[in-house]
Amino acid sequence: MQVSIVSLSQLRDQNNLRIDAEYWHPELIKLSSKIKRDLLLGHVIENGYRVVYENTAIFRGYEFQNSNMPKFLQATDISSPVINIEQSGYVSNNDWVRYPKGRVRKGEVLLEVKGNVNKVAIVPDDFPEKVLISGTLYKFNVNHLINRYCLTVYLSCRFGQKLKERLVSNIATPYYKQK
Repeated sequence: MQVSIVSLSQLRDQNNLRIDAEYWHPELIKLSSKIKRDLLLGHVIENGYRVVYENTAIFRGYEFQNSNMPKFLQATDISSPVINIEQSGYVSNNDWVRYPKGRVRKGEVLLEVKGNVNKVAIVPDDFPEKVLISGTLYKFNVNHLINRYCLTVYLSCRFGQKLKERLVSNIATPYYKQK
């Protein structure tokens, strides 16, 4: 059996007030302590955004492939670190106009924040121009403190996965809370 002894001041220092065993697992505490404060995910993100859609229909099928409709990228279209845009559905041009912040730009990092919370990818330079992302993905750029490729590899590796697990909340439907 593993035990973590947590002081009241440690509980007060965190911003989510979690007291569950998964959050305070000894291995995760040790990993968290090795990360410099200025390299926390919240400190390296620039222009992060998670879209919340309402009444957005996803269209699939051959008849939409030659349309001018925007593609709709979901977490299921990502196999870290590769994005499989060919299998994505489509959304109406009205959604393209209605949700400008949901538009994907080349070089952005995409992080799954709902569901399994284990997928991460960088939007490549040869990506289609008209793509919206699903609300299960968080898109962001990084600042000068870290290279986006280094961050993507780190978030994909065992240690990055473990630290993301520590930040997952809502047990029924995991949701990654960006610090």
